[in-house]
Amino acid sequence: MDAIERIEVAVRTQLSYHHAHNHGPFAYAEDPRSLPKLCSPPGRPPDKNNERILREFIERVEDETLRSHDEFKNHFFAKHGDEHKYLPIWMTTEVMTFRTVLTMLENCSVKVKQSVADLFAMPHNIFVSWMLTINTVRNIAAHHSRLWNRKIGSGPTIPTGKNYREWNTPVLIKHERVFAAFSVISYCVRKVTGNNHWAQRFAELLQKHPNIPVRYMGFPEKWAESPIWEGAVLPSPAVSVGAVSAPAVVPVPVAPPAP
Repeated sequence: MDAIERIEVAVRTQLSYHHAHNHGPFAYAEDPRSLPKLCSPPGRPPDKNNERILREFIERVEDETLRSHDEFKNHFFAKHGDEHKYLPIWMTTEVMTFRTVLTMLENCSVKVKQSVADLFAMPHNIFVSWMLTINTVRNIAAHHSRLWNRKIGSGPTIPTGKNYREWNTPVLIKHERVFAAFSVISYCVRKVTGNNHWAQRFAELLQKHPNIPVRYMGFPEKWAESPIWEGAVLPSPAVSVGAVSAPAVVPVPVAPPAP
């Protein structure tokens, strides 16, 4: 969960900064044009479904703000409550659930979404699919549910093309199983922190449980050789145990008895 928390903090920070920079601190709640996917273009009749999503988004923001006990919220409304019904966006993203943050991200302008995605060097549409997958994994883990042998919805979109060869060479990462979600987390953590100690800790965790058949989670052979998993150093030589590498058993020489 610590890896997801790091990614989550980065997304909250980037979203609040770029949305405020482009639209102002209160536009997320007061100006539907700041969420253009939920705002009908001029000259077109209102879209009832988009109106519903926008209304539910604002209601969730209000509810999550009300439930917050953060001191900065109380201080802001004590000082500025006569002028503002809502917190500025950099405070609101602190009290939003991550799912509410993603609802906002999904419906921002392409410019704002891409500005957030730039931190991770990904096209915005791929990045949004990643965050939705990470949120699903987060919720499964938070409820102590099973991740092993589980499909994560439609799975994250895996980038293709010559600019993203690390996603298919020398290891092809497929989107169907949870290995793809772990790979996305590994990649994002490295972008946020500049290192990938998490990948090494993840590999060490698998080594502690070598009998778990991780192939059912979508782990391919030699998965740690993927550049996405740089830092996930496995013991060598090794043998395959259900698609996770485990240390080979080396016989210990026994000294002959003394004459």
